[in-house]
Amino acid sequence: MATLPRAAVVVEDRYSSLFKLEHAKPGFATEILARDHLRLPAIPIHFADTRRLAEEWTYRFLGAALAYAQAATS
Repeated sequence: MATLPRAAVVVEDRYSSLFKLEHAKPGFATEILARDHLRLPAIPIHFADTRRLAEEWTYRFLGAALAYAQAATS
């Protein structure tokens, strides 16, 4: 993902849900997320409460990325 001109991670849940995972130690997922964010700070991580909101955010992000790319080439 770091090699792409634009990227994002969209999570279809709330951040607080990462502390309630059934098959992982409490805080494990949040530690991984923090490490990934430090390793790739240019890639935003967006938490959407539902799939519908995640799809809406992704649609808007891709639309904005397309408009940005088109403006950069003209």
